[in-house]
Amino acid sequence: MAQRAIIIGLLISLLCSPTAVHANTGKAIKAVLEILTGAAAAKSLGNSAHAYEKYKTEDEILKRLKEQMVDGSNDAIYSIYFKTNGATWSDFWSYPDVFFYVDIEGKGSFLVPQIHEGYRGTPILGRVLAEEVAPGTRIIVRVMDDDSTSDAIWNSILKSRITLQASDTLSVTRFLPVSVAASGEFRFLDRRATMDAPDFMAYAEFVVPETEDGVWLVDGKLYDSDHQSIGTIQIASVWSAKKQIAKQSNTVSSWFGSTVFWGVLGGCLLLLFIAQVIQDLRKTSK
Repeated sequence: MAQRAIIIGLLISLLCSPTAVHANTGKAIKAVLEILTGAAAAKSLGNSAHAYEKYKTEDEILKRLKEQMVDGSNDAIYSIYFKTNGATWSDFWSYPDVFFYVDIEGKGSFLVPQIHEGYRGTPILGRVLAEEVAPGTRIIVRVMDDDSTSDAIWNSILKSRITLQASDTLSVTRFLPVSVAASGEFRFLDRRATMDAPDFMAYAEFVVPETEDGVWLVDGKLYDSDHQSIGTIQIASVWSAKKQIAKQSNTVSSWFGSTVFWGVLGGCLLLLFIAQVIQDLRKTSK
């Protein structure tokens, strides 16, 4: 009886212990960030899981979006990449169900309508088409573990989410606007629905840089309170409609300017040639 009481006591103690619920409880998560732009960003994206090569058909993206009745002229494509060592994030009884939500300064909070159930540390890549965020804007990307008691809300989200085909190899989704209560509960602004407060996993906070082509990459290394590397989080802007339209406009303007220049030059040369011919004819007639 005494042994049984001791065993029962240990089980109760274990179940009541806050660290038994989530393995990451009590660990401070720190993201060490590096912001890359221009050629450095393109090179890093090309070498990363963001698969930048898929976005090289950027000339076709606006056309494909318009074919799907989406204007897209003020939009950009963003991707979020996340990977950990897995065990660090394990719930005591199960693996977490991972999703992202984003706070954009001056815009509000938005949910990426994708959930990755039973996450064990494998790479996650989420892509969204959203209104382009201006340089200088502060963004916080949060990685959360769903703690809902029912699958109903996520079934509704996944069933109604908007998925667009930006190219033959690239699909993107749209943000869902949300408000987050002090209790952590999510309230969806496009529907009468709420979601139980999720558990925090990690976050990255940064300011959007100024770039010529709209491409940038925030590369974050995740560390726990013991300064152990536990994973990676990356946020990238891989395509900008405004930059693409400006590029196309500049190309047309350049072509037009070049055409006018050579046309005027050719016309002048032709006039000189005609004048020379007339002058030669006059000399011959004398």
